[in-house]
Amino acid sequence: MKIGISGASNCGKTTAARQIAKDMKLPMIQEGFLAFTNARKSAKSPKAMLHAHVDIITKKAASEKRAGADFVADRTPIDVMMMFCTLQEPVKNAMPSPAVAALTEQARENCRVYDYVMIPPWAVFTYHDPAQWFPATSTPKMNPWTNYSRHMMVHRIALDWIGASKVITPPAEIFLDGKISDWLSQRIGLRETDAEVSV
Repeated sequence: MKIGISGASNCGKTTAARQIAKDMKLPMIQEGFLAFTNARKSAKSPKAMLHAHVDIITKKAASEKRAGADFVADRTPIDVMMMFCTLQEPVKNAMPSPAVAALTEQARENCRVYDYVMIPPWAVFTYHDPAQWFPATSTPKMNPWTNYSRHMMVHRIALDWIGASKVITPPAEIFLDGKISDWLSQRIGLRETDAEVSV
């Protein structure tokens, strides 16, 4: 069983992935987004920005291939595509259209590997409460409405790319009570494996 977990920032993806990997004895594919976000910040040209997105998708696919038949992945190419969509229009418009089309197709194709993509419920977000937004500071916490729009974008891309039957969202109370593995096992019949290591 191959499961991807996607969603906007601080929605519990990594926590859920670790719990599922531990309880179900599944390899966990690490997020690997720190290098990606750093590459985005340091990109000096639209070409470099595009390369950062292609690079993270390629590396995630290689990690998933090494993991074998069963794994849980912290983030998927859906998250990468969402991040691409958040780029300002002048940056995206400066990228060659064939290259953008190739990125989109590569991301979509790489998502075919997942049996299911789990998207955490919005109610569990750290940034769900507007009081968490302090725009007057130099390093504000995430604007909850920006985060919400990104989360909805992830959900829409997932539905388009892999279909509604493979997109699952646990109830908030299950997610918050640490019962996600039991719920997931019952929901999709996740079987245990002997693999426990991260790749």
